[in-house]
Amino acid sequence: MRVSRWSVGLVTTVLGFSAAPLASADSTTKPFPRRSWHPVAPPTAPVAPVVPAPAPRVIAPAPAPELPPSVVPAAPFPRTTVVVPVTPVRVQPAPVVSRPSAVYAPAPAPATAPVCAPAPTCKDWYVTPWARVTYFSASGDQFITMGGLPGSATWIDLESDIDLDPSFVPELGLTIDYKRHRVKGSYEPIRFEGTTVLPQSVIFHAGTFAAGENVKSEVNLDLWKVGYEYAFLDKPTFTLRGGLAGWIWTYDGRMTSYTTGLVEKRAFTHVLPVATVQGEFGLGGTWVARAALRYGTVGSDRYMFEGEASVGVELMRHVGLELGWRYLQFSFVETTNLADMAFNGPFFGISYTF
Repeated sequence: MRVSRWSVGLVTTVLGFSAAPLASADSTTKPFPRRSWHPVAPPTAPVAPVVPAPAPRVIAPAPAPELPPSVVPAAPFPRTTVVVPVTPVRVQPAPVVSRPSAVYAPAPAPATAPVCAPAPTCKDWYVTPWARVTYFSASGDQFITMGGLPGSATWIDLESDIDLDPSFVPELGLTIDYKRHRVKGSYEPIRFEGTTVLPQSVIFHAGTFAAGENVKSEVNLDLWKVGYEYAFLDKPTFTLRGGLAGWIWTYDGRMTSYTTGLVEKRAFTHVLPVATVQGEFGLGGTWVARAALRYGTVGSDRYMFEGEASVGVELMRHVGLELGWRYLQFSFVETTNLADMAFNGPFFGISYTF
């Protein structure tokens, strides 16, 4: 169909488009004729030419290098499956302990170690050397004759007539304990002396000392003691012992007149069996209270009695200290010689236990 230039210009004008793209070949050199009824086309922006996008660049993979004929490619590492035998282990289930829901047994009491004294550890043997000093005061009287000769003696009071001074009396001893058994020995030299002007005349061993003379008097009693004791009761806080002992005693009496130079003396020795009862009571810690009674006799005219009480403490598990009081009464009849003497006073003792 033939379209005229007028028709194209009308359509272009009505639609508002530029007719340049639809023009013929010669429209570039000859514009459309302008008519009075044809409006002027609005100016349009120049349209940039469409440039097609470049095709994506495809990179071909590099060809595999060619191996020389002498090189043979290595074969792939073969996959090996190793089977490890596993020994099944049977797990023993824990035993089920059934407990009562409301009743429970009380816990057992802890075991207590046996109480041992005075050494730090329990053993069978104890060896204890000991010593004590007693501050004795003497009282009583004596009647010392010469061979039973009548009129060879008068009663002499140890305090009012010859004025014996108090004396420190030492005692050294050794105690060996084996379980409940005890062996004990000691030596105690009792020494008294006094110097005075006689208030009255006295006769000692057939020697006459007149009133007003300056006289020195001595009364000595040496005691050797050996005995055995057994613990009838042996509790942690209380021990009761009983036993027998033999006392070897020696009396030695002297009177010396500084006025006339007269000297008279008399001595004799005897053995006395002695029964002993001794108790120890713990006071707490390492403190202990002790008491002892001793009595010995031969017939009715020769006897001794001793009583003592003390409080002691143990130091450093081996050393023992003791403080107490003693009373000792000694009476004898030896042929025609008689004496009834008493000694008492405080004492202090120390011991060491192996």
